[in-house]
Amino acid sequence: TEQIDVMEIMGINLSLIHIYDPSLYLQVFKDQAPPEPTMISIFPNTVSSFVFFGFSDTKRFIRDQKIYLDRNGQLATWQVVLSGLSNKYDIDAEELFLSNLNGEMGVAWTASPDSSVYYILSMKDKEQITAALRKMVPEEKRFSIKISEQQFPCFALTAPDLFSDVYRHYFFRKQAPFVSFIDNYLIAAASRESLKEFLYLNQTGNRLINSSNFKAVSYTHLDVYKRQV
Repeated sequence: TEQIDVMEIMGINLSLIHIYDPSLYLQVFKDQAPPEPTMISIFPNTVSSFVFFGFSDTKRFIRDQKIYLDRNGQLATWQVVLSGLSNKYDIDAEELFLSNLNGEMGVAWTASPDSSVYYILSMKDKEQITAALRKMVPEEKRFSIKISEQQFPCFALTAPDLFSDVYRHYFFRKQAPFVSFIDNYLIAAASRESLKEFLYLNQTGNRLINSSNFKAVSYTHLDVYKRQV
């Protein structure tokens, strides 16, 4: 499992270094102030590793992402993906999935037996994307997961590669068609069972931030990070 995790982490960004200019890729983040990775607060205690992408200015982030893709000859292909989603589902895919970002994207791997992978996105307008998901997902593929007394609306996407297509240079190409929300964080998982596990552990207080191992190792580094910022 650990070997697979390392390969997948490298697959997100480091594989690009062998193909494209890494300094050009890093230009996407050059003018961004480093935000605090607050999404860690919702991670279940089964998370063994994660990659965090943070940015302070969404408009500039999108602009620089397009510059990067254009210089590498990939912008047209990416825009075809967004246009296809917009036309198929009668939505504005760029507005919905890019302009709606709220400074945090992440990938988390778990130490559970199925080695679950999660995509996590902080969204400015949860209601906007929920309404769009209702248009994109047939009623028979919508369901709820009940944890204690709380109901979590969930969606089984008919386009399982949606997130790896839209965020292609940040998310490893794994299908994550099962979607729900915790507060304004969109959670995408590979299976209904792994999505339920994420929600259950979060709601029952079994979170990474409550782990003694995480506190011992990570809080020191976060304190250093805050002082540097």
